Amino acid sequence: MKLDHRRALVMAASFLIAALLAPLHARALTGEGEAWFGPSLANLNALEGGSNWGPGLQAGALLELTDFWRIAGGLEASYHFADSEREIPAHFVYGGFLGLRYALDVFQYVPFVGLALTAYPNRPPRTLDQTGFDLGAKLTIGVDWRRSRSWSFGALTEIHLALSEPSEFPIYSTINLHFAYHFRLF
Repeated sequence: MKLDHRRALVMAASFLIAALLAPLHARALTGEGEAWFGPSLANLNALEGGSNWGPGLQAGALLELTDFWRIAGGLEASYHFADSEREIPAHFVYGGFLGLRYALDVFQYVPFVGLALTAYPNRPPRTLDQTGFDLGAKLTIGVDWRRSRSWSFGALTEIHLALSEPSEFPIYSTINLHFAYHFRLF
C-alpha cells in the first residue's frame, strides 16, 4: 500500500513540475506593453543610526524591444516612520526610474534582471537631516508569474546606489510585489 502511495505522490509531483515549466502560448511578444502596480517594503540601508524599514508603492510600464529585452520606467515611493528610541525622524522617499531589463520569457515563470537610472526629488537619506534631489542607479532582480496573455503577478527586489555617494552602497533597498496588465502596442 505504501508503494502505491509513493508512486502517486511522485507522479503528482512530476506532473506539477512539468506543468509549471511548460511553455505557454501567453508568452510575451515583441511590441507588447506592460503596466504594473504594487506594494513594497523599503529600507533606508545607509541611514546613520541604523536602517529604517517602511511601506511603499511602485508603478511602472515597459515595452518589449525584443523577445528578451525591455525598456522599463516608473515611479516609486516609500514612507519611513519616525523612531523616537533611535531619534530617527520620519522620511518620505520618492523618485522615478528608466532602464533596461533582460527577461527569459519562455516559461510561465519569467525571471528578469534590470539596471535603471533613478532620479530622487526626495532622496534616501544617509544622515538624519539629509533630504533633497539626487541621481542614482538600481539593480533589479525578479520573477513574473505569467498567468495568461493579459496579466501576471510578480515579485522583485532592488538595491539602489546614490551617484553622489557611491561608497554608501546600498543606500536604499526594496522588496516588491506587483500585478501587471499586458497589452499589444503594435
